[in-house]
Amino acid sequence: MKSTVLKAWMMACARLALVFLLLTCFMTGTGLTADKPSVKTGPVTQVTSESFTITGTANPNGSTTRCHFQFGTTPQYEQGSSGNYFAGSGTSDMTLMLVIRASQVNAVYHYRLVCENGAGVSYGADMTYKTKSSD
Repeated sequence: MKSTVLKAWMMACARLALVFLLLTCFMTGTGLTADKPSVKTGPVTQVTSESFTITGTANPNGSTTRCHFQFGTTPQYEQGSSGNYFAGSGTSDMTLMLVIRASQVNAVYHYRLVCENGAGVSYGADMTYKTKSSD
């Protein structure tokens, strides 16, 4: 009889521990489904007389994620999308960069980072950079 009661008690404790673990995962957001990627458009770096580098940060949030930059001289990003980056499927931020050849002087370029995974598409904020004059 003691053996049967002990086994039943151990099974009840194991079930309770599993319920506690599942509730903890649910409450902290560590579930079985992934979120859309977290995306942040970053600053311009590495400026030269002929080019500049646009940057951004992506966090896949646990789901296989691909990213690209949109850019152009208007907020419609008429120069299209460039770069096809595999951002992985982890939960850490990843920095992405793209070199843009500046063909116009004193031009304002708009750019943003866009990432997509199975949970959806995320758009970074529109950022701008003004190229230097030819002086």
